[in-house]
Amino acid sequence: FIPELTEETLRKIYSSILGGFLGNFPADVKNMTKQLVNSTCEIYMRIKDEMRPRPSKAHYTFNLRDCSKVFQGMMQVTTRSCGSPGTAMRLWISENMRCFYDRLVDDTDRDYFTEELMMDVLRRNFNVTQSHDDFFRGSPILFGDFLRFGAPPEQRMY
Repeated sequence: FIPELTEETLRKIYSSILGGFLGNFPADVKNMTKQLVNSTCEIYMRIKDEMRPRPSKAHYTFNLRDCSKVFQGMMQVTTRSCGSPGTAMRLWISENMRCFYDRLVDDTDRDYFTEELMMDVLRRNFNVTQSHDDFFRGSPILFGDFLRFGAPPEQRMY
């Protein structure tokens, strides 16, 4: 049996990893390390505790790999395509949607994730004033370079 890591330990580990990655980004993006890490850890801890597996949703077993996937995805971005705090926040939203939201199976759970979890964290940790619909309805927040298959690394956006 391996004991579960505390939230403080997770924050230290991911702060070191993400902070090192963001070292060459503009200062205002690099300074978001604490916000991004704390927010991701909070989303992970809350979804793990609040959305437990049930017979109809047996795959709701969120673990540390899911949290790691958020950071792994964020670390695919280049300095060229993430030069502002707003873009970094949108990237963070996109990765949480990819790693957590996409696994949710019904509208009730998806609405809870975006309306309760994500909006709560966005308001508290990023001081956003936009509405839920601004982030989660209409045009989706997407990051990717899959439309330019085979593009050389220097031309990739993500």
